[in-house]
Amino acid sequence: MDRPETSGEYETDELMRLMKCNDFILESQAEEVVESCLNKKLFFIKSAAESLSQNYKGSSHLCNLIFDWFNAIGLDPTETKEENTSNEEKATEEEKETPTTSKKRKKNVTKKEKEASPKKEIQKSPTFNTISTYVEDTLATMLKKEFQPDCADSIFGELGGGIEWLPELISCKIWREMIYTLIESHPQCLMLNFAVKLISDAGYQTEIANVNTATQQLEIFTRIFLTSIDSLLSEYRNGEHTAQYETQLAELVRIVCQSEHTYLYTAALLEVLSREVNGIDSAACHHILQTLRSTLKGHEQETTAFRCAMLHTAEDQVASHVVQALLTMTSKQELNPADISHIYQQYILPHPPPAEVIRDPLFIEMLIDSLFHCDGSKVNMEHREKYIYLLAYASSVFESYKNKRRNQTRVELDVTRSAIERATSLIENLDEVLSELPDLLREARVPVVATGLLYFAETYLLSESRIGDLPVWPFVLIDQTASLHPNLHSTAFTLCTKLYEKVSKQPEAAEVIMERQRLLVDRFIHLFSIGFAIPVLEKIHKMYRDALIDSSLVRYFSIEVLEIVSPPYSKILSNLLIQLVSDEEIFEVSLREKHPIVSEFIAHYQSGQKN
Repeated sequence: MDRPETSGEYETDELMRLMKCNDFILESQAEEVVESCLNKKLFFIKSAAESLSQNYKGSSHLCNLIFDWFNAIGLDPTETKEENTSNEEKATEEEKETPTTSKKRKKNVTKKEKEASPKKEIQKSPTFNTISTYVEDTLATMLKKEFQPDCADSIFGELGGGIEWLPELISCKIWREMIYTLIESHPQCLMLNFAVKLISDAGYQTEIANVNTATQQLEIFTRIFLTSIDSLLSEYRNGEHTAQYETQLAELVRIVCQSEHTYLYTAALLEVLSREVNGIDSAACHHILQTLRSTLKGHEQETTAFRCAMLHTAEDQVASHVVQALLTMTSKQELNPADISHIYQQYILPHPPPAEVIRDPLFIEMLIDSLFHCDGSKVNMEHREKYIYLLAYASSVFESYKNKRRNQTRVELDVTRSAIERATSLIENLDEVLSELPDLLREARVPVVATGLLYFAETYLLSESRIGDLPVWPFVLIDQTASLHPNLHSTAFTLCTKLYEKVSKQPEAAEVIMERQRLLVDRFIHLFSIGFAIPVLEKIHKMYRDALIDSSLVRYFSIEVLEIVSPPYSKILSNLLIQLVSDEEIFEVSLREKHPIVSEFIAHYQSGQKN
């Protein structure tokens, strides 16, 4: 029904229209309209009464009647929403059991309980809130079906851009969800856009993040971004491979990559933010930016061009042929000597371009691949020096700005370049790597060399042509590089995860596969011991939950970890570890007695829960 006017003089046509509206007799201004009709002699008293009675449908009275009926059959209208929500949360918590706990519960359920449970479901009467939900859902469905954006905007304009009941409406989740659905279908509707802005002002950023149309508004998108980046920076401190961090990062990537505008805006904000902050926060901004960029497969040239444009300032001019050389190589994802020579010539000048230009992650990855691949260097000896120089320059030259002037420190450039040259020479012959291992570990003290050696081990271990027993030297490289350089923990963890998956799929006897898996579990234990604890624990827990690891290996891992750690434990570590050590399929009662350290941890955890 079209909503009647609430005040003012009525025209003849308007009076006639109102008298024919459904349930108009229930409107507050019905008496005033009827009086106007009689004064203008549009109706006689009898005909006015007939018009009102014929158009009476009684919708609101019918709703009240239905509610009274439900109350009469035993519903409790005084039951609060919080009580109902609390019961639902308890049911949800029971569903969130580990697979092992769930199995145990199933074993303990008797036939009598199984037979009784469906009866309970049948006897359970609907709550007052359930009925409210039915009514709200029906109204929401009708509104979605009948909504007319032009009429809504007309009313919105007549009211001067303000609707008194709208703030109260958006306080209810079901109506917010209805608005999200409507704005996806009617993105140009002014009233809906105003409603979304009110929702954003009210602080429902997480909900709005799922509405593609809403995030196209700059003010709303900025709020969502600031909320997301704040929580991401906090989670990054626990490791970039934690489940919580990866979930939040994936959500941010989804929002940001909806359009070119949101990507460019976010990339610019992250670039500026990474310069304004220091330490781990700056590293997190760079990591998020790299993740966003890697998501845009097939757009390497555009993202590289945008990155170079942000680095190009009046004080720091970047030669056009340098930018073009980078664009060519990143778009083709292949280095070529001609473009490398152009860039090299610029960086041996007394006043070279900013080092940040060649710190493009895609460019660095290609340089490392060309020099450290296990199948041998992909660079001719004639040009090898240029590749090494650019990699050393990008990884060792420090730049700072003072009074808008860029100052460079090249103290480590020659040392880094020499280390890369020696390391690449030592890995030329795979048969001699084991004998050259002490020298390689010495060169691995240089961060970029350690990165290259880790890539060397990765290409060797993950090569499809290499099957059978795994040699020892790649694991030594993984352990040592991770120990020397905390920034490589994530890279080493990713390598171990990929290798575990490869080993698990090999067509070998179960005993052989488990022995190889045990070698990789040792790598996970080492990463745990040097500070990469939470991602490792979450990974082991997930593998066990997905039946990708044997319980004996989980037991071995848990005992080794318990021998490393000691109280006080962080809450997140305790919650993850207790799920492993309290599982009876991993630790039977006899095994707990055999390993007192397990019983001690469980007792410590339980005492902490009581306190």
